[in-house]
Amino acid sequence: TVSKTSGSAICSASDLARRLGDRVVVLKKGEKDIIASSSSDTIIQCDTQGSFRRCGGQGDVLSGVLAAFCAWYHRKDSLHSSAPEEDLGVSIAFASAHILRIASRKAFELKGRSMLASDVLSCVPEAFHTFLS
Repeated sequence: TVSKTSGSAICSASDLARRLGDRVVVLKKGEKDIIASSSSDTIIQCDTQGSFRRCGGQGDVLSGVLAAFCAWYHRKDSLHSSAPEEDLGVSIAFASAHILRIASRKAFELKGRSMLASDVLSCVPEAFHTFLS
């Protein structure tokens, strides 16, 4: 969802992005993940239903998903994208948060409260497929 609402989490993500400099995108995990860019007032919130349990290590899985998208972006010769880099950063952050939430929901369906980050990781390929199809 796209939102211009203000709240402490939204303001802190936006402020952090601006303080870190040009071409910075911040992804703040929470009940709703918040994506803020240093060059835009628009705040993106990822409110895709995730699991009912946040387990240690999900941030590591999220970092891996982000890294995969960034690697694909840097191979952009094959992507032929004309979108501005800043917009792609926000899109990458949103897609990564969305995919992690899909994977964690699936892992929770399979493992329940005993879900671990490794269970989330094993659900990432299916989540990528769901997202990209």
